[in-house]
Amino acid sequence: MITNDIGIVVGANQSAQAVLPGSMGDSLTIWLSAKLPDAAMVISKMRRILLAQSYAEDIVLTEDGHWRIPAWQQGRSRILWRLERLSFQDGETNFPSRIASIRVAANGTIRDLNQAARDVLGSHATQLCHLNDSKKLTWNAINTIETRARSAGFFCPQSRG
Repeated sequence: MITNDIGIVVGANQSAQAVLPGSMGDSLTIWLSAKLPDAAMVISKMRRILLAQSYAEDIVLTEDGHWRIPAWQQGRSRILWRLERLSFQDGETNFPSRIASIRVAANGTIRDLNQAARDVLGSHATQLCHLNDSKKLTWNAINTIETRARSAGFFCPQSRG
């Protein structure tokens, strides 16, 4: 997909049009929302990276598997985006664990959520929490330096809920 400088899709190949819900003139968030639990956050993070360099890539682990999202700056006003499903072997190379999402009831405490995340994630406890709807919190692995730096220590035993 190709977006303009404000994130509107101005071009897409036939395979993207066949499997993604967006149409020309829609935002990239609409196009990717069917595959990524928090498409807006992933796109925003990658656009910030693209301000400083011409290429950005993220790997997202969802309940459906690993997705690679590479993006290339095309001149000053266009960005070329791809969405690639990785096999679990490819995903494991880039993000070395098959981590299931963790769901916690809405009435659970942050302390309970942190403990559940530490129990499941272990050494991969640099994951980011996403609020997908008003009733469930889902943890998804987002393998970027920015995410790891921002969330470092978030699940440490001293964290308070």
